Amino acid sequence: MGTLRDNLTIAAAPPKTVPAADASAPVQGSKSKKKERVHLEHRVTHINYDENLYEGHGGVKMTIRNHGETKEKQYPYVITTLPNGAYLNGDLKENFFNNLSFSKARAIRECNYMPSFKAFITFKKQFWATLGERQDKGLGVTVSDKSNRQIVYPSYGYDAEGGVLQIYCWAQDAERIGALSDEERVNECLKGIQYLYPSRYLRTFCRL
Repeated sequence: MGTLRDNLTIAAAPPKTVPAADASAPVQGSKSKKKERVHLEHRVTHINYDENLYEGHGGVKMTIRNHGETKEKQYPYVITTLPNGAYLNGDLKENFFNNLSFSKARAIRECNYMPSFKAFITFKKQFWATLGERQDKGLGVTVSDKSNRQIVYPSYGYDAEGGVLQIYCWAQDAERIGALSDEERVNECLKGIQYLYPSRYLRTFCRL
């Protein structure tokens, strides 16, 4: 397992009941059959829930296309993480919303997306812990009207000398920061932090 990194707390260590991993140990039992897990360039064109599948427990039928070839697959469960708008682009005369209630179909059609921005800036000193007052298990979140709308403070690693601040913004603020170079983004984030902690020593604490 090795030793813990300096930036990890004791809470990050596995319980003592967990045995150490041994990569050289032989695998017991027969070898598993090779099975392809990732299918590239496959497009799901239709999804339909069928309550009669799998002995009445229900399942999902999927139509999958790959280079002009169409296949029908069925699974007991399907987990999808696509943006909801992607489900509007099915085959001709196929409608993903056929078996959905009106309220669910409307929620998917009207779901709104916006750009977002997230940055992690490391500092040599946790000046925010010295200048601020810690509440409960952390300093929480700072909200401002600057371009970096939110600053999230770490909830662990107080004993470490350095630390990390998380910067979040969204919508037009994210588009503006996204148009900048990497160095300009860091400077913009530092300007927002310095607005809350007006100290000429702030940049000396930052690891660029």
